[in-house]
Amino acid sequence: MKDNRLDYIDGLRGIGAFVIAFFWHYQHFDGPLISPFKGLFTVFYNYGYLFVELFFILSGYSMLLSYYKRIKEGLSFKDFLFRRFKRIYPLFLLTTLIVTLLQYFHINKTGTTFVYPNYDIYHFVLNVFLLQNGLIETKWSFNSPSWCISILMVYYVLFYLIVKYTKNKKQLTIISLLFVILGNLILLLKLNYPVLNSLMARGMIGFFMGILIYIFNEKANNKLLGYLSLIIFIVFYLILRFNVYTFSNYYILAGMIIMPSLLIFVLNINWMKQLLSFFPFKQLGIISTEIYLFHFPIQLFIRVIDLYLLLDIDYGSKVFYFIYILLVIIVSFIYHKFLNCRHPSKD
Repeated sequence: MKDNRLDYIDGLRGIGAFVIAFFWHYQHFDGPLISPFKGLFTVFYNYGYLFVELFFILSGYSMLLSYYKRIKEGLSFKDFLFRRFKRIYPLFLLTTLIVTLLQYFHINKTGTTFVYPNYDIYHFVLNVFLLQNGLIETKWSFNSPSWCISILMVYYVLFYLIVKYTKNKKQLTIISLLFVILGNLILLLKLNYPVLNSLMARGMIGFFMGILIYIFNEKANNKLLGYLSLIIFIVFYLILRFNVYTFSNYYILAGMIIMPSLLIFVLNINWMKQLLSFFPFKQLGIISTEIYLFHFPIQLFIRVIDLYLLLDIDYGSKVFYFIYILLVIIVSFIYHKFLNCRHPSKD
């Protein structure tokens, strides 16, 4: 299926991956004190974690776009899950194994893990079976940025069942709205139990907001809505940039307002669609999953090399910063081009 609508969705997803891998998680090296270009990208360094909400929203939107009709026409649960696992699991497992090996060398040299603790057989087994976060516990371990993958797998299954057994999009809308409300309640009540916890709630709000945005935008697509959404996004961006106000829950803010506004803006403004469909953004989006899952293993590899070869790398150096970005993108591209059997437009 070749659909130009997916090009700008890919572009937006690519920007989200870039923010998380190259701003928010760059601070894995030595904390916020070594943040190149922080003056320009303060919001991305301080609040880049909220772009995970954008991933969840885009996942819900893309699922409805790509699979609603196919499920209604008889796509089996087995085939649906196989498509999801084929797309994600081999890369997830590879990066988990790389981190497992490299953490051993890091521990051997320093006595502790790099960034994420819980390096043991129990958490390794949880990771292998995609149970590392949400369903059982919320502790960070191994290639921890992959936590959203385990969350998404739960909502992929729910999505299939809901679409399969609802009669129309009106029922899907009601159910999605109920899940969004439930996710907000979990965050507001600060629940921290298996299944009922903040990680599952963030995925719940984002994924089902993506579905609601798709359904809403089918009926309310217009430029005025797009520019109003842009204004909302800019206002909250400036609030975060200049610390005008402190919010009680930034996950709710991002999942319910900031990231939905960004997506609605993109969906309704043609020049923004064209910009995000431009080759660099589109290509960044195509390898966004690889960037997301490879960036921490590459950080760990760099740190291990630094420790064993005594390189004394200046992680605050702009030269090193660009080398790191280039390395992640090259590795991600090579994996996608030569080791990956899927293409996002076909999944």
